[in-house]
Amino acid sequence: MRYYAECQDDDGYIHSVDMVIVDYYLKCNYSLATDKLLEGLSQVDGFDSDKNASLGNYPNFKYMFYVDMIWFNGMVLYFGKYASYDKVNKSWTKLDMMRFKINPNKHMDSPALRIVLDFIREWCADGYLVRWDYAIDVPVAIADVMIIGSRKEKGLYKGTRYYGQRHKHGYLKVYDKCKEQGLDSPLTRLEYTFEAGLPLSWDNIVIRTPLTRVDTPILLSKTLRVYLSMLTEIKALGGDIEPYIEDMGYRTYKKIEPFLFEGKQLQVNECIIDKLLNVISDVFIIADIEQKVKEDEEFIEVGTDLPIPFD
Repeated sequence: MRYYAECQDDDGYIHSVDMVIVDYYLKCNYSLATDKLLEGLSQVDGFDSDKNASLGNYPNFKYMFYVDMIWFNGMVLYFGKYASYDKVNKSWTKLDMMRFKINPNKHMDSPALRIVLDFIREWCADGYLVRWDYAIDVPVAIADVMIIGSRKEKGLYKGTRYYGQRHKHGYLKVYDKCKEQGLDSPLTRLEYTFEAGLPLSWDNIVIRTPLTRVDTPILLSKTLRVYLSMLTEIKALGGDIEPYIEDMGYRTYKKIEPFLFEGKQLQVNECIIDKLLNVISDVFIIADIEQKVKEDEEFIEVGTDLPIPFD
């Protein structure tokens, strides 16, 4: 597993930042900034301005709010933010801004990143964190990670569980990192998307372990014992018991919970989060992680759909 500036907690869980989006105000015209970065990246093997850049784009609500875009080695940079539209003169106001998107866990050793960071130091004012992904890797099977009572919109696709809306604050996905990376031991990743400046949106997360007691179920009613046997059997077959728990009601679940499994609630560790964000702030020259550039709420959809060269 590759990490950048990861933190390990007392339970052995690995915490890291898996994606950051930062906005910068440029010290020069956005068009000049685009040219300067293209010139710098041309020194990197494999970079091709014809294949790794899209310039002079029209604003499109679905895809982008920026005039120019450069992508390479997992990084994406946008230049010249469309702000407001003058209906009389039929023209856009364009801000001298740059947006930078990167996954620190995967691309911090890229030669191209060093050129981008040098560019930021010379041609950008301090950045403002917009959005970031917070990853927690837990050495258990995905069936042993439970999200209890979440009111977020739920989804399931190819074994990955989703809670909330994609790219929105508090969006959570839980997936099998062992399967993805081809590891020999179980590893489950919980990955949150957070917007800077908003309170952390945290779910009731339980990391469970098998219960060893066998005599206590006699204290349950006959109906509750049936529920317990059913859930135990589903779990033994590798199934997901969380949907059944949510359907049976909170009070019923709490009665059989002590006999179903022992587990530990995953709490927010503010010290670890502060440490991770401080490292990211230092590397990407972020002025204040509590601040972000205000988005224009009056953006309208115009222009031509543009092909997207990345996921």
